[in-house]
Amino acid sequence: MMKILIVNTEMNENAVIAAGIDMICACLCEKGIDTELVWLSRDHFERCISCGKCYKRGRCIHEDEVNEIAARSGEYDGLIVISSAYYGKPGERASAFCERLFRSAPEGFVRKPACSFIYARNGMTKDAYDELNRYYSEANMYVVTSQYYGLLNEEGIYAAMDLYIYLLKKLNGETAEAAFQPRRRIDYLLGR
Repeated sequence: MMKILIVNTEMNENAVIAAGIDMICACLCEKGIDTELVWLSRDHFERCISCGKCYKRGRCIHEDEVNEIAARSGEYDGLIVISSAYYGKPGERASAFCERLFRSAPEGFVRKPACSFIYARNGMTKDAYDELNRYYSEANMYVVTSQYYGLLNEEGIYAAMDLYIYLLKKLNGETAEAAFQPRRRIDYLLGR
């Protein structure tokens, strides 16, 4: 059975983010894909300090969830990171997590699909979304995008999850069909 790691980088509990995570898990479980949720639990999550010790040790010098995930990266078929947008940037914890994971264990998620979801009260998700996607590109992952810029709402989740599941099944040699049809959105916008 395929297994996806979902990382919630938000420090505080948030009902909108919790509902979004439930929706993501439901989409994946409906297609027979297992999920594991990791919530970065520390109040202060360390950034990469570019010490280079991870290259020698094979793990980050900061002992936390990053090393646990890196050690188990072979168990996962893909990655989903959830963050809030702050002034058009992803949360500090999301950036710190990606920097340290992909620097200390660069081979762990190579050629696996990655997806970001951004929670924001306004339209400032695009830049935050692009910044998180750059980490995946540098880690040689397949970046799953959507026309909603990873917005953590019903349309954004369904659009991205459909493409994510399609790519995941194709990569694992299974037959896959895309359920989401962009034409429906165009019809909806035009009032048809």
